[in-house]
Parts: sequence; structure tokens; C-alpha cells
Amino acid sequence: MQYLPALFVMGFYTLVVGLIVAGATMIHRLLGRVMLVLAVAVLIPLAFAPGMHVVISLLSAYAIYGGHRAILLDQRQRRVEAQAARAAAPASPPVSSAPAPAPTLPAAVNPDPRPAIPCPGCGAGTRPGGTCVYCGRHV
Repeated sequence: MQYLPALFVMGFYTLVVGLIVAGATMIHRLLGRVMLVLAVAVLIPLAFAPGMHVVISLLSAYAIYGGHRAILLDQRQRRVEAQAARAAAPASPPVSSAPAPAPTLPAAVNPDPRPAIPCPGCGAGTRPGGTCVYCGRHV
């Protein structure tokens, strides 16, 4: 019963600092390690503070380290899976540096071989027998 306040304080510290270390580890593993060292550096003097217990402090440090290690293992597993997926993917053909030839339009794209004539109202090019798309005048 005498360690109950210490347990609550260290539990809160473990939760908050564990989340900070986890976030830092997700950003970069070196940043996570630096935050882990800082968290343990605060835990050492806190373990010998009046009303605290060394075992509770060690358990808190182990919990924070466990979260950090779990994230590192997950990131490593994702890297291995991504490398395996890249190795299994078919290789793309080499990219040519020569310019591509100009595309030619097949006859099905432009079935009307008659040339466009200018609209008498606005001068836009229209086809005979149609309506001008700009002014609406019948050609």
C-alpha cells in the first residue's frame, strides 16, 4: 500500500514518456534512441527519490524500452517486405532517350475528310452543314 502513490506517478510517467519515445522512434530510430536515453536518465534519479521504489522505476524503463524496440522491429519487418516486393516485381523496360514519333490519327478518329470552313459570323473553323460552336450560327 505504501508504494501506491509511486506506482501512479511512475505509471503516468511511463505512459507519457513512452508515447514521446514511440513518436520519436517513428520519426527516426536515432531520435528515438536519444529520447530513450533521456527518459532513462530521468528515471535513475527518480528511482532513488523519497517515496519511489527502484523496482517500479526499472519496470517503467523496461516498458518504455519495449515500446521502442517493438516499433524498431515493425519498421525492419516493413523494410524487408518492401524489398521482397521490389525484387518480385517485373523489371520495367529501359527508357529510351530518343523522342517518340508523332502520333498519326487513324481514319476512324476523323471520319469527315472535308476541310473546315470559316464561320461567316465569327471566323471560327466549322464544318459545312453544322453549327458554329462559338456563335451558334448555322453554316
